[in-house]
Amino acid sequence: MSDLLSSSAATWSDHAADAPVVDPRLRPPVGASAAERLSAWRVRHHLRRDSAEQVYRDSRFPERGWPVAGDRVVFRFFRDLVLQRRGMFTALVLFNALAAGLGLVVPELLGDLVGLVEEGRADSGRLTDLALLVVGVVLAQALMTFFAQRTSTLFGQDLLASAREYVVRTILRLPLGQVESASTGDLVTRVTRDVGTMSRAVQFGLPMAIISLLTVVLSVVAMLANSLLLAVPSLLVIGSSYFAVRNYLRRAPKGYIAEGSTYSRINTTLTETVEGARTVEALRLSDRRVRQGDDNPAGPPAPPGGSYPDVPVLVLSGELDSITTPAEGALVVEQFPEATQVVVPNSFHVTALADTDGCASELVREFTRRPHRPPASCAGRTTRVDAPGIFPRSVADLGRRRTVDATVADVIDRWWNNYSGRGVGLRGGTWRYAGSKVVRFRLDGVRLVDDLAVTGRVVWDRYAGTVTSDVTATGR
Repeated sequence: MSDLLSSSAATWSDHAADAPVVDPRLRPPVGASAAERLSAWRVRHHLRRDSAEQVYRDSRFPERGWPVAGDRVVFRFFRDLVLQRRGMFTALVLFNALAAGLGLVVPELLGDLVGLVEEGRADSGRLTDLALLVVGVVLAQALMTFFAQRTSTLFGQDLLASAREYVVRTILRLPLGQVESASTGDLVTRVTRDVGTMSRAVQFGLPMAIISLLTVVLSVVAMLANSLLLAVPSLLVIGSSYFAVRNYLRRAPKGYIAEGSTYSRINTTLTETVEGARTVEALRLSDRRVRQGDDNPAGPPAPPGGSYPDVPVLVLSGELDSITTPAEGALVVEQFPEATQVVVPNSFHVTALADTDGCASELVREFTRRPHRPPASCAGRTTRVDAPGIFPRSVADLGRRRTVDATVADVIDRWWNNYSGRGVGLRGGTWRYAGSKVVRFRLDGVRLVDDLAVTGRVVWDRYAGTVTSDVTATGR
């Protein structure tokens, strides 16, 4: 009987012969002259502009999927969100305006101070008063800046939550067929990246716009009040920037929508691959999915024909790292001509930071001093890890003393992947902890086995490598 799985991939559409999604002209030339690189840059600029304009036109009335809202709809949506929070928005504008205004007072006071010194009228009392006034203004500006940042953060996060809730409610009201017409990546991009971008614009962009506008306006007014000749260069620069800003505002929305479309395509490929991972593996379509992930509008990580720099590179991997595995580190080594990989035994993720035995930091220092010489291995100094074949079920499997030790060890092991300050035992009970360098645990009926509960306190000095415990063990 023939293996159906061996030929199942042939029944799926293969787009390998299709035209590349990324125009080859968008790839920077390798080994070209300065004139050729400049000419290629112009071509890439025009191609990107034409592509962005095409994506922008298609986004208004797409053949399938959801359209992108126009400027008026977006402004109306944003206006409604702001009007629902007019008190917080007013405070946001007021605090930022006060912070910007106070920031312009200090230079004026310093100018008065210099003037007093030049005119010979700088007596100690007047200088003291002026210095105290400067300090007071600086403190007031710091206070206004704090309240402005706090208000903008609260306002932005509240806006983010409301916008996401609005998007979810809108999706749930749509007919199922209309929802299904959009790709998974489009849904993910709209709910996460697009809404998050709007929130960051309100949280960071709006305060900076207010401060910049007030600073420019007040500075120009001050220059006009002091000297028209002094203000003329600034007015000329501001006037000439009008055309650049107008050109940017006309083209930027198309670029941003094209960027969002690219993220949507990338998210679609990734989410659909993850959701269908079992099918992809069973039908042996992995190579095609990887190729499809590389062939996206964002382009591959490196241009074909290009090369990574020929410089010393140290790839530091943890033997037990399941997030960035040693095998993935080996893939990085293949890209660099002068790369060395060192696998630290019994180590986990972020090897150089979570370096409890000093091995990784020693490797990094040695590599920094002598980058062209492979660093010596410190495998003989690392602590051996005994991986259990199976977890014990009862005290009889290990004995009472070893069961207590194993229960404490299991809690410490669970600490590595815990960020909430508390956790549960393998078969019941709870534990809490505090501290980082010296971690203090409080165990409450923690069970590694069914018939023994451990209660008490444990202190783990991570850098000294010692564990002390004061615990009691009770049977079922």
